[in-house]
Amino acid sequence: MTPDILGFDRVWPTLLTALIAGFALGATPTAILLARALGLPDPRTIGSGNIGASNMARSAGWRVGLATLLFDAAKGWLPATAAFFLAGPLAAGCAGFGAFLGHCFSPWIGFKGGKGVATGFGALIAWRWEVGLICAAAWLAVALLTRIASASSLTAAAVAVMGFFHLNEGDYLFFVIGMAAILFWRHAANIGRLLRGEEPKLALSRRARSADG
Repeated sequence: MTPDILGFDRVWPTLLTALIAGFALGATPTAILLARALGLPDPRTIGSGNIGASNMARSAGWRVGLATLLFDAAKGWLPATAAFFLAGPLAAGCAGFGAFLGHCFSPWIGFKGGKGVATGFGALIAWRWEVGLICAAAWLAVALLTRIASASSLTAAAVAVMGFFHLNEGDYLFFVIGMAAILFWRHAANIGRLLRGEEPKLALSRRARSADG
């Protein structure tokens, strides 16, 4: 683990800077920018209205959904990784958590945003890539069994908390718990639909299926 090279009197300003920098990057609405670049409808006006990868995949095809996923994950990974090498693990936690918050509450779109799954995953990969890969495997397994993105995301969030708790990762555990709590809160409507058996399943739109041949 990288030693803390900062004096105590500089710790809090550095952590705040990391949080703000992560928030600024995470707040970039990549799905909206990608849709504009490709001449696609604003994702807020189609499907679930979410700016995440799942809605982009449903409305524009798996390739666009995958591109959205990678861009959103990079928003979490980049600031967390940079902060780790510049100032240590606690700054990396602040930067990754800031990116997650920025994605969920972007000031560019009225402090609204996505649910933070991909951006949170990017931060997890930066913090402990092993746990991140386990979460990805859990997401994929549930997705293959249920074809329900929200069920996969909620499962992966729970696995992340258990993974960091098991590893006793004190530098990151608080941030992981915070992300999981916010993710569950932002999935409240999905949880209600899951309990009622009304949650839509992962599927490409007719337009996307036609475009993909």
